[in-house]
Amino acid sequence: MTVTTVESLERFIEDARALHGQDMTPEDLWHAMAQPLKPLLADPALKQLSADWPVTSYENLLFYQDPDYGFVVNGLIKAPGQKTRIHDHAHIWTLYGVLLGHETVYHYDRIDDGSRPDYAEIQLHDEIAVAPGDYDLVAPYAIHAEINGPG
Repeated sequence: MTVTTVESLERFIEDARALHGQDMTPEDLWHAMAQPLKPLLADPALKQLSADWPVTSYENLLFYQDPDYGFVVNGLIKAPGQKTRIHDHAHIWTLYGVLLGHETVYHYDRIDDGSRPDYAEIQLHDEIAVAPGDYDLVAPYAIHAEINGPG
């Protein structure tokens, strides 16, 4: 795979760095990050380049890791119909954006008291269908899963 610079990605990184440099709570910062994500997800050049990305089980392509603020930009590629396990991202905020395809995101609530080690009782809270241009902001420790659509 050849790495190509995409103007919309460069712009997203500039905007993300500017936001990270502001004095905001993590929650406000990550909600604000959705705004510069929108033009990136709409960029036809990026969509065209993505046609060459490998489609395998949970392929995660790292495109950028910020040396100052630590955020990363990557592409998560899932095969048609592929499901993730129910999981969280520990202390990390995650902003998912859909470039191509469709998937359903399932959000869960933890309903036990957390007193039993290595155990969590969960209940489905909601499910949302996401399509190209949509995004989902996942807060730290938010329990979720995704299932990819047919393409």
